[in-house]
Amino acid sequence: MDVDDERTEGEDCPRCGGWQDWETCWNCGGEGGRDLYEESPIEYPPGAWRTCDNCKGEGGYLVCYACARGESTGAGRLDSSTGSE
Repeated sequence: MDVDDERTEGEDCPRCGGWQDWETCWNCGGEGGRDLYEESPIEYPPGAWRTCDNCKGEGGYLVCYACARGESTGAGRLDSSTGSE
């Protein structure tokens, strides 16, 4: 699944109205989690999956660059579902 196809880049930031971009999660590489069976087929059954703690299974997150640079009242990464940190 390519999460980038499901997100609209350039959406307005709910905090400052600035431009934001979709950034692929550094922890899971955009997969949304890990296939545990692939990592250890002896310990886990086929289909065992662990959701990424960093992106909560989204594969990435929206980043407001104005907030991240401290140019507005907010700061940094936004939760894509709620618009909050």
